[in-house]
Amino acid sequence: ITALITDWHVHKGVASLVAHDKSYVQVLLPFDPSLLGATVRARVISTSKFHVRAELVFVLHAPPAGPAPEMARAAGIAAVFSAPANTPAAVFDTASQPSAPMQVPIDASIE
Repeated sequence: ITALITDWHVHKGVASLVAHDKSYVQVLLPFDPSLLGATVRARVISTSKFHVRAELVFVLHAPPAGPAPEMARAAGIAAVFSAPANTPAAVFDTASQPSAPMQVPIDASIE
């Protein structure tokens, strides 16, 4: 299945990436915030009433250049802080997260 990763979600202490295929079927993938905005090829491993679970096969198109990678890392940090207290630390990959706050360029012409 080919899907575009658009969001992330934490449910019962498990973080997942949320993607959609061309028919807008919701595809849940293992959490990796650096893939937000990427188009991927995935293999369906289970189905449910409202979504399918899949494993990543390969990345077709990397996320666009610009602030997206920093925003993705910030999303990963937010997932860590919004997860229930009993969430195992192994659910999140904290090694790739920045130690400094995210800085996003602001266009001065916008008021």
